[in-house]
Amino acid sequence: MPNFGSLIITAAEYKVAWNISGVANFPVLTVNEIGWTETQEGELIYAVGEVNPIGNKGNAIAVKGKITIQEGELQAILSLAGVNSVVYIPASTIAVVSLQNAASYTFTNLVFTSSAISVKAKDKETMRNIDFTALAVV
Repeated sequence: MPNFGSLIITAAEYKVAWNISGVANFPVLTVNEIGWTETQEGELIYAVGEVNPIGNKGNAIAVKGKITIQEGELQAILSLAGVNSVVYIPASTIAVVSLQNAASYTFTNLVFTSSAISVKAKDKETMRNIDFTALAVV
């Protein structure tokens, strides 16, 4: 029976770094979740004299994502950046890298579009959910 263990990447194998332009590069230690979607609009091309499309061109590529981190770590980073909310941070970069595999994702020209927090009684942690858009993921 084949062993495909080397093809499986666990969450523990990833590290996350956040570079805020003009401030510093921060290792983000308390990421609970990071996820993203890459989309592209397809545009059908038509021609006079043809009923069916003659082509399909990609257009309007978009990268949207979400990162969830501990509120305490976020506040420490925001303090060093001199802002009180991620939506005031200028374009930055987030890199997600697997130390055991070749998986590497870098979100460039990243802009934070929203930030949400919910503090609940008896919770052991307070997490911040942050949505972002990026120019590209490479």
